[in-house]
Amino acid sequence: HLQVRTAVSDAIQLNAMRMGQSVTSFYKKLIDTVEEVQKIAQESSAGADFQAMLTASPTKGINVVDLWAAHSARSAWAVKGANVLCQNGEVVMILGADGSGKSRLLTAIAERIFSPPKPARTTTYVRGSVTVAGVDLTKWDKRQLQKRVGVLLNDVRT
Repeated sequence: HLQVRTAVSDAIQLNAMRMGQSVTSFYKKLIDTVEEVQKIAQESSAGADFQAMLTASPTKGINVVDLWAAHSARSAWAVKGANVLCQNGEVVMILGADGSGKSRLLTAIAERIFSPPKPARTTTYVRGSVTVAGVDLTKWDKRQLQKRVGVLLNDVRT
């Protein structure tokens, strides 16, 4: 019986140590999260929907729904009703023939995210939505969004 009591006592002590480490780890992560939220709040510009930014999900990635886009210099649509979902960790290839709108689609998404000055924009938009981490682009603080998203455009002919 002494061996059983010792084994039970050892197991209880081990679990108590593990629980203590788990609680300590939880509080450290909680403090880190609070500090990050405070930092985001301080860095966010007026007009950003801070509450919406806090609901951002790192697994939701970028979602484009019914995006229509045209070249600024042309009236013809290069992109008609595009839908693209790229979840966190995924790599998405956009394939198609020359002139099918691949570059215009990616440029339109990049211009929606990075908001270049009007003279630098090359795309005209009519409708569609783009969300990053489940939050509509209009609700993001642009500086916070630009820290989290990168776009690489490549022209294979150059």
